[in-house]
Amino acid sequence: MASKYVGFLLAAWYLTAPIVWGYPMGFLWWHSAVLGGAILVVTVSFHVETNRLSGWGLIAVGLYSMLSPFLHSYLPNAQGLFNDLVFGVLTIGTGAAMGGAGIAHWEEKQAALG
Repeated sequence: MASKYVGFLLAAWYLTAPIVWGYPMGFLWWHSAVLGGAILVVTVSFHVETNRLSGWGLIAVGLYSMLSPFLHSYLPNAQGLFNDLVFGVLTIGTGAAMGGAGIAHWEEKQAALG
């Protein structure tokens, strides 16, 4: 269940990446902030009620992060490209781990009920 904490770290990274990479105020700055906020919301929802849907949510956000340099044409920005590709893969992996944890939690809950 450590994946929920990795989700918090990923959200913190996306929220601080504009400062670390020195993005100018504009699309990349807000894009990273919105992705960080989305990851934070999904991770908090997983923390509140362990479920598989949160894992799918993180997978979707990670996939969007990986596709966004191509969709929004910021391929020449090396920092933005690197950030969104690498951390998109990490977000997808965390989502898969959360989905697995949700399945295990559901099975434990079913066994306890009866």
